[in-house]
Amino acid sequence: MQITINPKKLESIISKMLLKGKYFSGTTSSIGTISNYVTLEVKNNCLNIYNGNNTTLCAFTIPVMQTPSSYVTNGTLIEIIEEGECVVEISNLVTRLKGFNIQTISLKARDTLVLSSLTGNTKFTMALTLNHPNPAMIHRAKTMTKKGVPYAFKIPYLVGKTELNSLVSTSSENMGNVVKGCDVLSNGKYKFNLEEDNSLTISSETSATDKYSSRLVTDSIGGEAATVEFAGPFFPFFSEKDSTVINIVMRDDSPIVFYSNDRLILKAPFVEG
Repeated sequence: MQITINPKKLESIISKMLLKGKYFSGTTSSIGTISNYVTLEVKNNCLNIYNGNNTTLCAFTIPVMQTPSSYVTNGTLIEIIEEGECVVEISNLVTRLKGFNIQTISLKARDTLVLSSLTGNTKFTMALTLNHPNPAMIHRAKTMTKKGVPYAFKIPYLVGKTELNSLVSTSSENMGNVVKGCDVLSNGKYKFNLEEDNSLTISSETSATDKYSSRLVTDSIGGEAATVEFAGPFFPFFSEKDSTVINIVMRDDSPIVFYSNDRLILKAPFVEG
């Protein structure tokens, strides 16, 4: 594979693919990530970026042609020279991208990954990884990205054999206000409760006497009542300078999906023990 892209824009996106933040495990929470490896796939006039572990996956798509009013990645234009795929260590890639102070670089993957200025005067060469540590989740992520963006989800949406029947749309600004309150408790767990009256409440708690909840301001909402609890960060993946739409697809005690025009997260429900 071979593309040209802005190194600072790519660095920002690749860093988000770690999903770094508070994760709940056992009885406590700690800072963690889902995986330090990312799959880069150049296909269908897009750069698709995937990461995941056994409970979470995330995907990010950068199309060659972008409509400024539609895509959060407005300005991250790429040129595709050759399609292909590779797996690379995130921390190493981010470190090398920080080494460029120019507008456009070339990424070329063969036996190694070569990052260089377009003149070739500045160059980094780094090792590739044969396979992503969580190939099953990467495969699932690929099935959820149909020829780039937007993610055309229809309700009910099928995750494996599970139908997700409810869809909620809100803004990243509204979501950020609620998640900020949840994060005060610092336990890394979130509960989404879609009620019969079509209201969505987001909450987090460490005990029966130490908890937070807030009703989310939504743009549209519909479907069956559902309650889903999951662990680990999700909002920073969608957070940008400009507010954008975040869609939520959910069902009772089932995987929950968050997506916008150019990115997506799937999280498995949290199970105690």
